[in-house]
Amino acid sequence: MYGTIEVFPLEKVIGYEDLYVDAEEVSCLKAGVISRICFRIYEDFSFITYDIDGAFKKYINVEDGLSTSSLDREMLSFHTTYEVKDSVTIEIAGLKRDATINSIEINWTHNECNVCYGIKDLTETVYYGIPEKRLKMWNRDRG
Repeated sequence: MYGTIEVFPLEKVIGYEDLYVDAEEVSCLKAGVISRICFRIYEDFSFITYDIDGAFKKYINVEDGLSTSSLDREMLSFHTTYEVKDSVTIEIAGLKRDATINSIEINWTHNECNVCYGIKDLTETVYYGIPEKRLKMWNRDRG
């Protein structure tokens, strides 16, 4: 799957008012530098979160309000080998079993992009954080 998303760039200083322009709430989120961008894809929805390094705190998984902000956003491209609902094979405790991709997580940090998957097996158990490289290895004999 190929796609692009519009995000605040890495290393950009950002604050609460940049993420949530129309919000009337008061927040403890202070301005800081974006250190990670995460894009999560599920069957019916997707969302963007940021890790923000503040002066004395690190804010994890701050959701993007998708507001029109004065800060410039940039387009980030991504490519995944699999899509949500694709059938795959996984290996748990040395046993191969059929499963379905439940979610995709794409993380950007300092010139690096990592893709991992949430996989649901036939017992309805979801295994999150399976790296794309490992999933390809388990499925190299599948067409």
